[in-house]
Amino acid sequence: KAIVTADNHLNKYYNKMRPNQLEDRRRQLTEQFGRVVDHAIETDADLFLHCGDLFDMPNPRNPPVSYVGEKLMELHQNEIATFLMVGNHDKPKMRTAAGGSSPQNIYDAFNVSRVFGDAAEIQTETLTTDAGTVAVGGLSHNPLIPDGADPLETTFDPEADLSILLTHYAIEGHLAGRTNEPIISHASIDAIDPDVLCAGHIHRHREFMLGGTQLIVPGGTERLDFGEREHETGFYELTWDGENVGSEYITLD
Repeated sequence: KAIVTADNHLNKYYNKMRPNQLEDRRRQLTEQFGRVVDHAIETDADLFLHCGDLFDMPNPRNPPVSYVGEKLMELHQNEIATFLMVGNHDKPKMRTAAGGSSPQNIYDAFNVSRVFGDAAEIQTETLTTDAGTVAVGGLSHNPLIPDGADPLETTFDPEADLSILLTHYAIEGHLAGRTNEPIISHASIDAIDPDVLCAGHIHRHREFMLGGTQLIVPGGTERLDFGEREHETGFYELTWDGENVGSEYITLD
């Protein structure tokens, strides 16, 4: 069983909120992430997969960074393997910003999570489960890729019974709101042919098949602005029996 989430945007700033309003709003965002973690533990998941934009900025305040660390430690203590990658909001736009490091790196340093921080090549880790071997790969967001370019023109060919790839980009035909941005093409997905591709960055959840690849877009765990007032919020739960991948979208209030 794998829990797939993205776009929690912890520590988001709203410039028209009073300090007490902003604190309440940030608490709501943080608690939604906590509910996803709690679900993973309560349902005895094997994997916790995060597709980027855990934070809304590359230099969040200490309270949300500490809270996430506590929740990731809970996953670790419950023997749930955790994989994170870096989204466009987590990633410093320049190497000198925030020391050139994303906030997720601290969790990798303490060995509570595996962080796929490389934005040029897919990093992969293979696990053995009761259903078979599972390869989890990740390609973090690259702020230097020009608009319209395809960031997935790379290789991903793990030797495993099930392959899952985590990304944080728009998908051809499924944009994140802007028209000019890097876009993963259907052709590049067909070329590397993962069994499952999980994509952050797109805030409205969806699921569809593209050839032999099952695409999972978890969307956000909280509406971020009035433009998202009609969005459902939640995350996906994936199950695999050694042959078929089942999916269920779990809604958050």
